[in-house]
Amino acid sequence: PKLRVSDYLLRCELRVLIKLVHVSSVAWLLLTASMNLLYFILGVVGYKQEDPEVVGVALVYIFFCSLLVFLVLTILVFNKMKSIFREIMHREELWQPTAEDDNKKTEEQEALAKIQMSLFWGSSPKIVIT
Repeated sequence: PKLRVSDYLLRCELRVLIKLVHVSSVAWLLLTASMNLLYFILGVVGYKQEDPEVVGVALVYIFFCSLLVFLVLTILVFNKMKSIFREIMHREELWQPTAEDDNKKTEEQEALAKIQMSLFWGSSPKIVIT
């Protein structure tokens, strides 16, 4: 059976999405600790300033700056993934080995895997996925 690129990319996309849904315990702990630290620091600032509006304004700026940073990161990762998928779709030699011999086919598949990995930032899909 001939391998269709669209099926391959769909399986890869589903696998990536499943990995993205799982957030590690360490990440949750770091997020919780940083929010508690931020809350504590803003509490001290609000106590010293004796103006609760300062805390509210600071939280609004922090929220919107974080939103913009994550929006930019999302756009960068989206464009990178789109360019990788486009490159794989247009270059058939990246996903379909041409060798007939099993040994040569295995070597060619390993070479193709290295070329595919080089499409990612730092030649590692983990950087793009995480």
